[in-house]
Amino acid sequence: MTVSRGVLGLLIAASFVTAEPVVVPQTAEARTLFETLFPRAAKRRKAREARRRERIRVIEGRRQRALLRERQSQNGAAVSAPRYKRKVLPPYKAASLRDMPLSQLKTAVVKERTNLEKAHQLALTSTLNRGLQKERLSLDQAVRAMAAVSVLPAFSFGDALAGVDEIALKGTAKQIAAVRDHYAANPAFLWLGADGQPTDAARAIANVLETADQFGLTSNHYAVRFPLAINASTGGAGTDLPEIESAGRDLARPDLARFDLELSLAALRYATDAKHGLVTAEKLSRFHDFRGNKADPKALFDELLQADDKEAFLIGAHPKVPAFETLRQELLRLMEEARQTKTVDIKAGTFLKPGVTNDQVGPIVEAISLKASAKLREKHASTLGADHSAGLYSPEVVALVKDFQREARLKPDGIVGRRTIAKMKTASPKSRLDRVRLSMERLRWHPDEFGQRYVFINQPAYRASYRDGGKTKLSMKVIIGKQSNQTYFFHDKIEYVEYNPYWGVPRSILVNQMLPRLRANPGYLDAKGWEVTTGSGRRISSSSVNWNNVGANFPYNVRQPPGGGNALGELKIMFPNRHAIYMHDTPAKNLFRRSKRNFSHGCVRLEDPRAMAAAVLGTSVSQVSARISGGKNRKQSLSTKLPVYVAYFTAWPDDAGRVRFYGDVYGRDKALLDALTKEDRKRRSAGRA
Repeated sequence: MTVSRGVLGLLIAASFVTAEPVVVPQTAEARTLFETLFPRAAKRRKAREARRRERIRVIEGRRQRALLRERQSQNGAAVSAPRYKRKVLPPYKAASLRDMPLSQLKTAVVKERTNLEKAHQLALTSTLNRGLQKERLSLDQAVRAMAAVSVLPAFSFGDALAGVDEIALKGTAKQIAAVRDHYAANPAFLWLGADGQPTDAARAIANVLETADQFGLTSNHYAVRFPLAINASTGGAGTDLPEIESAGRDLARPDLARFDLELSLAALRYATDAKHGLVTAEKLSRFHDFRGNKADPKALFDELLQADDKEAFLIGAHPKVPAFETLRQELLRLMEEARQTKTVDIKAGTFLKPGVTNDQVGPIVEAISLKASAKLREKHASTLGADHSAGLYSPEVVALVKDFQREARLKPDGIVGRRTIAKMKTASPKSRLDRVRLSMERLRWHPDEFGQRYVFINQPAYRASYRDGGKTKLSMKVIIGKQSNQTYFFHDKIEYVEYNPYWGVPRSILVNQMLPRLRANPGYLDAKGWEVTTGSGRRISSSSVNWNNVGANFPYNVRQPPGGGNALGELKIMFPNRHAIYMHDTPAKNLFRRSKRNFSHGCVRLEDPRAMAAAVLGTSVSQVSARISGGKNRKQSLSTKLPVYVAYFTAWPDDAGRVRFYGDVYGRDKALLDALTKEDRKRRSAGRA
């Protein structure tokens, strides 16, 4: 006979009845017995107990936080925890473009024309008077002498400008001012001859503008309307101006003035873009610093007008760094590859199973025909050549897909999903094209030439190189800043090497990481042996500071003394800058084994700091080691400051001239592409492009 659990429980309970008081033992054995007899009830009891403990924990946490807020409030400190935050820039905004103020220009030109006429009359009168008074010249001779001194053309720029209502191109305020001021002071055609046809210089400029795409620019940004009397396609001569009838001449004059103005502005815009780039780097993010890259349109326009070879001047406005020409050749190669590469677009999210109807069947068959082997194309020739506009995923197409999947080492199930479509896609050179163009744009933010000796740090490549005489003499791995503490993109000059350095803790680390520890333990820095000083340089003990009163505006300086555990290791290579970025050693050598090395707080950690220090100083590694071995903090200045480029290029040539491509570790390629797109839209909407 089976005894129920309830009856068994009563029997056990009765067995505990005695004459003495009963003490229920709270032992593991007792709990186990209860759980054995009543498992569901025990489970519910445990759940209730867990919930009770959680409520107590939450309440206690709230009470502790309330007490902390009360103490902070009494001490005058902020209630919320401090946080060192970096400035976030607003979304990129394209540069403003303006119209050429023709009314102002016309007024200035008329005034200058009047002045020229007066000067002409004075010159005539003066020449005649001098000739007649001295009786050395006849009247005819005096007139001819005057004509040699100053001749006003019968058909002037001012006459032509009077009929111009608008011009196609716009420019920045400084570009407009440079062109306007020149014509106002010199009201004459720059690019047209006496016959109303473009000069050789004008044709040379037009040729450069038309080939802007070959230099990473966009030719549509510099499109110029040719006058009616000019054959724009051939640049050949039209009808000579003196032979045009009066009505025809009136029609042609505005076109001639418009052409001259537009070509001037287009050439100036090209020169500015080629030399300084289209995008303002500092507007991309706070991690860009090229404040010295400022265009001077007036100076550029003057240089253009003074140049004997206009074409050479415009081409010479591009960076003269050898890497630029290597990138340009790669751009031309990729452009040709893109023209020859046929690609098929398959809608995102396409998913096919045998027997369905889908409008993507045709594109899928076409994509397979581009990627499949010759053997597969021969086997399924009839299917590949059939009309699939009906979109039926027929057995014949399924068989084609299965064979393609076998070739691609996928499961041959005939189901077309994300993985199969990925194998169907033809690799497009567009991504590499974009990266080459971006590198060419970034080079325009730099000096025209890097110099004979310099250090080049390419962040996407995680590599630093010392170059001399156009060759890499030393190259090593580097560690750069993490995503939240990105290494800046800028250039500077190395001034000195510091051995056994102190580490001045950055403010962001002091506020975000150390301040919470100091509030819990004011003597934290004293125990570590680190130095704390006031703004005036007076050294104090960290335990003497009420850290609850210290917020994001951290008023103290903290530095770690030299030693084995120093964050900067044995040395640092200094190029003082507003971003506190420099190269240095590190005790964390194991991180150099990683392929992706963005772990620092922004500075550049060197794999072989002694070798780099010796290179920039022009000395030997043994001499550098001897200075380190002394253990003392000391500096050694470079005899000549050395350029250093803390760069960011996802496409960059190696020493063999082959362009290498790297990952966009900080997402800066996307930001620059977006900015260039905005600049392109602004320019296209501003003109006829």
